[in-house]
Amino acid sequence: MLKIYPEKLVKHWGMLRAFIEKTLPPTADPEARANAILDSLLTGRMDAFQFVDMTDEANIMKGFVILAVVSSVDGYGRDLLIYSAYSYQAETLGKEALLEAWNLMVKYAQSKSCAAITAYTNIDHMINLAAGFGAETSYRYIRKEV
Repeated sequence: MLKIYPEKLVKHWGMLRAFIEKTLPPTADPEARANAILDSLLTGRMDAFQFVDMTDEANIMKGFVILAVVSSVDGYGRDLLIYSAYSYQAETLGKEALLEAWNLMVKYAQSKSCAAITAYTNIDHMINLAAGFGAETSYRYIRKEV
């Protein structure tokens, strides 16, 4: 996992935005949400990391994850929220690469004084992966725009 710095975010925003939108629930104002995400990334309220195949000389990006440190719902501490994760080459990401990415996120969460890593998804494969890493997966995120 490599951090995506602001100049690269801006340069590749069109592609990243399209992939991010595929991972999030629909919204009444996708343009406003996209602008808010980009603002959060550029100001450091969120961080973006790319999955890269380092065995390939071209360092091909396999996917990315958007992370944010948030207050836990109960106000007890801080959590690292996996806001968005996407891989357009998921079938080429082996279990070892995914475990390495998970372990890097754990270290990142610890460096930010987070008590837990949280996420929401409707993708069974992601739920099964998280369960395999020891995550509690029996709860569901419920959302209704108002």
